Amino acid sequence: MIDLYEHDPQWAPRFRTERDSLLVAFPGCFLGIEHIGSTAIPGLRAKPIIDMLGIVGHLEACVPVAAKIDGLGYMVRGENGIAGRRYFTREAPDAIHFHVYAEGDPRIGAHLRFRDHLRANPSSRREYEALKLRLADLHADDRAAYTAAKSSFCAEIDALTLARRSKEG
Repeated sequence: MIDLYEHDPQWAPRFRTERDSLLVAFPGCFLGIEHIGSTAIPGLRAKPIIDMLGIVGHLEACVPVAAKIDGLGYMVRGENGIAGRRYFTREAPDAIHFHVYAEGDPRIGAHLRFRDHLRANPSSRREYEALKLRLADLHADDRAAYTAAKSSFCAEIDALTLARRSKEG
């Protein structure tokens, strides 16, 4: 079952608390940690999982993280199907998905552009939420299919934001 919840204003403080604990636990490791995904977008329904994007200079910086992050309640997932990513998860009740990429990876920009576009554009946010609700019903027992079915919308938004930026030049 894919349960989408009304936006919880506590998601942003939960992100900041977790980001700060990771920055303390791994000093100098991360160039930045961003809140991404639906919980990062006020007014958008979401699964109650905080998605975070960590940026490192090189993926080798993740070696000490992988060796020690279990002490913070995370599971080490390796690439988990996405080459060039390191992935760590913590399960409910404080579920977190931590995606780590090396600086310059194009997926960093795609995640941030998508988040920023939906934050700034209520009509896109409503369209995305309607899509998520339809897909949650359609793929209630298949989270991978639910996620894959959202990808074309995400790609369209990214293309739109890139086109707009090139015009603004």
